[in-house]
Amino acid sequence: MNKELSIFPGQERGLSTMLGRLDISVPIKKLSHRFGGHTAGLTSLVVEQDGKRMATGSIDRTAIIWDMKSAAPLATLVGHSSEVKSIAFSPDGRFVATGGVDNDIIIWNANTSERVMTLKGHASWVRSVAFSPDGRFLASGSGDRKAIIWDMETGARCRSMETASYAHSLSYGPDGRYLATGEWDGSVILWECSSGRKVRICIGHLKDVKSVAFSPNGMTLASGSGDGTVILWENATGKAIKTLKGRSCAVTCVAFSPDGNSILSGGSDGGVIIFEARSGLIKRSHKAHRGEVQAVSFTPDGRHYLTAGPEEAVFEWNAENDSRERVFSGNITSVDSIAVDPAGERIVTLHSGGAASVWGMESGARDFIINSPPLGVTAIAISRDGKAVAAGCEDAKITVRDTATGREIASFSGHRLRVTALGFSNDGKLLASGGLDSTAFIHEVYGVKRIGPLEGHRFWIRTVVFSPDGKWLATGSSDRSAIIWDIESGRKLFHFKAHRFPVSSVAFSPDGKWFATASFDRRTILWDMETGGRIIECELHGADITSVSVSSDGEFLLTSSLDGAAILWEMRSGRVVMRYEAGNARLTSVAFTQNERTVAAGGTDGQVRFWDRESGDLLACLHNVDSGLLWSAPPDQAAASGWFFTDRPELAHVLRCREDGTEPEALAPDDPERSVHLDLYNRKEMVMGRLNDPERYQREVERIVGGVQASWLETYGERLKKIQIEHKQ
Repeated sequence: MNKELSIFPGQERGLSTMLGRLDISVPIKKLSHRFGGHTAGLTSLVVEQDGKRMATGSIDRTAIIWDMKSAAPLATLVGHSSEVKSIAFSPDGRFVATGGVDNDIIIWNANTSERVMTLKGHASWVRSVAFSPDGRFLASGSGDRKAIIWDMETGARCRSMETASYAHSLSYGPDGRYLATGEWDGSVILWECSSGRKVRICIGHLKDVKSVAFSPNGMTLASGSGDGTVILWENATGKAIKTLKGRSCAVTCVAFSPDGNSILSGGSDGGVIIFEARSGLIKRSHKAHRGEVQAVSFTPDGRHYLTAGPEEAVFEWNAENDSRERVFSGNITSVDSIAVDPAGERIVTLHSGGAASVWGMESGARDFIINSPPLGVTAIAISRDGKAVAAGCEDAKITVRDTATGREIASFSGHRLRVTALGFSNDGKLLASGGLDSTAFIHEVYGVKRIGPLEGHRFWIRTVVFSPDGKWLATGSSDRSAIIWDIESGRKLFHFKAHRFPVSSVAFSPDGKWFATASFDRRTILWDMETGGRIIECELHGADITSVSVSSDGEFLLTSSLDGAAILWEMRSGRVVMRYEAGNARLTSVAFTQNERTVAAGGTDGQVRFWDRESGDLLACLHNVDSGLLWSAPPDQAAASGWFFTDRPELAHVLRCREDGTEPEALAPDDPERSVHLDLYNRKEMVMGRLNDPERYQREVERIVGGVQASWLETYGERLKKIQIEHKQ
């Protein structure tokens, strides 16, 4: 008998023990939940040969394996230090290969998400990867003018071919004998795989060849180029059969339909064109993405095709009428910056899409959204008392709103270009702004007085901060310097010039006696406000520093970085006190909150993470969804995959997998087990309680663990009796 038993997270051990006593061998599968998708534009996609899964690569440095039936993400592959440029499934579906801007190729187990091996050998971006039809070899093309064939058993290099120029793309022929590469110089080269010998060069394109694809029968090769054409080549002779024209922009990707009768092409204008392969005539065309189409693919049955672009999503289209039927997306956008009031009553997030959201920390709800169509919000700030929020916009306008009602209470102008930085004075009466025009202004929030423009920077201003007593204003700029201004006179007091790259963030000590600058050069420098001299200089991060904050006692600094970490360190010694890790996310901003009990940081993965300052434990995550709300908390004794809180349950993907995490499958939206799982773990009091009232949360966990054990054993006891009877039969 082939019986399977699904169980709630956390009960695996108890069930295994009971089954063992009954001498029953039943495959145990557990349920878990996950959220999200990519948080930056996509670069590549591939569909498994049986059509059950799809894999995508992204600028966000991750690859995701998706369930094609439910459009749910099954696993996120984290390992590259830069964007993933190319991706491929092995023919048997056991492995996924990813090539990155970090010059590495990573081979992943497609069923367990584990890294199998890392292939190093390229000196530039790995622009394309492809498995041989028998799965024994992997080919990779790079900007280092090399195409390499790797042995998948050992990871050793079998062949290294010197290409004419950058190998933009490559494709294996159906029989595995030949490999085609599309070159930067406009040529297409056909290679013999067994020897690495160059068989022929196809000349015809006027610009770089961005994509190549063999027809299913291997007789024809298609190439798409920056010259706006697709050329079909006879594989046996290398002669151009016909040239397909349909756009004035670059052709970025091409793919044959499974029957070989159609050719799908994507363009830099965001459009797709479907050609009839035999005649070369255009069958249909339409706009698919708002920017360049990065990848296209037909599904194995040919009934649909998939496109990837800059929207952090894959679109699935009906191949008969080009109607968009599904979107593979996490509905989560990158957090460009955050602003919090010290008491932690509210947090403001700036989305990469150009909108800002104001959230209540107690309720977890989104109070309101600030939009400035069509260009969007570009800078945010919240007053120290949490009563006012300011938003600067692409159109150079500034608005101030009441956080309790969302009502606009003031608006300002003055900048000639985009507003890039905002900051309130401690008493909330003044608002400073910096702009792309390299100037700064000081506005009376409840008056008409305006100071400025303050001119002294050569490039745009990234950050503005008032001194604690409100007498000075500090500005940091892309010109690699920071300036201290006297507010009353508008005069420059100090001009600090020690950084090698843009100054990303500045902060005053609570007593105003010292001043901190953080930069993309990975350094944080503390300055004496009396002498203008350096006090201490630290380089603690492995990438650009994006934000700096100072504790209320002036003893500690908090910095965030694109290296995925926030660091708490002593001001006097530079000693690291705590390191808060955000995994693969690049942190864009950081702040103390909840009276400095917690540390909050926003990241490019669309999450705002909240850590306990003292222990470094992750408490909760706010997911920057496009509408509604979604919070999550890490696993605990009562919830093996964690708790979550959302008013959009469709964002939660419930997966059934084996005890070891292998063979994940997404439950259908109407699956009763999915509904039960969501009812159990969609708990506001558990997520927000862990963040706001840890002691009460811990008591509730202990209560749940005790109650669940008793009720679960009673419920599953009945089910086990039935299994025992079936087993004997």
